[in-house]
Amino acid sequence: MRNRTPREVLEDYRRSIKETERRGEELCRVLEDILRPVIPDIEAHVGSIEAGIETIELDSRKLGNRSYEVEMNCRPLHFIIEEAVPELGEVIESFIWVTKGEAKKVKEILLEIFGEG
Repeated sequence: MRNRTPREVLEDYRRSIKETERRGEELCRVLEDILRPVIPDIEAHVGSIEAGIETIELDSRKLGNRSYEVEMNCRPLHFIIEEAVPELGEVIESFIWVTKGEAKKVKEILLEIFGEG
């Protein structure tokens, strides 16, 4: 096996980043499609201000801006995702708050699609 040049290593690295971004975008579309029945305005993005391409950020204008009083009876969406599909929860970042009813629906959808770990 021959040693690879620094240029080859760099090119492989850049290809890997592009592939990760492509797969992340695909996962974003999947998550938007399966969560839209509960969160109609959900948007998913690869990366965030604080995290790199290893993170999927979920956002909702409506549910991300719930008032403090409502938040007291809500849970963060990423907690619900992590409970249902731990390996998915590891890559999700979200500031969406869901009610108990919404949380139950999200969990049911995720378990139906991804199965129980």
